[in-house]
Amino acid sequence: MQKLMSILCLAAVLLWFPARAQKTLFAHSAGVAFYGADDYFSAGLMYAPRINFAVLSETSTFSVGTHLGLGGSFNYGYSSNYGSQSSTSFFADIPLVVEYNFGNAATRVAYKKFGGFIGGGYGWHAVTHSESYGDDYYGDYDYSESANVHGPVINGGFRFPIGRASFGVRVSYLFNNNKDEVYVDGIGSVAMVFNIGSWVRRR
Repeated sequence: MQKLMSILCLAAVLLWFPARAQKTLFAHSAGVAFYGADDYFSAGLMYAPRINFAVLSETSTFSVGTHLGLGGSFNYGYSSNYGSQSSTSFFADIPLVVEYNFGNAATRVAYKKFGGFIGGGYGWHAVTHSESYGDDYYGDYDYSESANVHGPVINGGFRFPIGRASFGVRVSYLFNNNKDEVYVDGIGSVAMVFNIGSWVRRR
């Protein structure tokens, strides 16, 4: 009940703020992201909401947020007289970061033609992978495994206009603190996103 009341109070405060003030407090983007480490590669969709907790100006803020990545794949290996093979994988990438934002898309009313951000925090990257073999001679065989990488994460990027809209590129690196179970130093990523509601020119 206490948590519900806190959420309702926060919603009331946001509704009370003038529309322009709301546009300086909250920003978000969405796009595609690619992740890699040694022989691991995956791709998926990304959604990145953030709250600007310190608004120095409409083009300069400090924020807290995430760049949530979700994806998966399905592969059908082969089909022959000897059988078939398929594999399925899913992943979730969840970093919690504090960032400094400047210029374009620092807020949704930052009418600049260039901008960027830099920051860091802590992140988690979880993967589940399963394989299924069907063999007319040896029979069926199923195999599954999961891996969890977590540790400090650093990221940065830049934002730029295409037409009247704002887009961005983000690069990040997650340092692995779980090397006892997952033998990689870390996971790098590159993302291309659309900054939702951020425009280059004033209406």
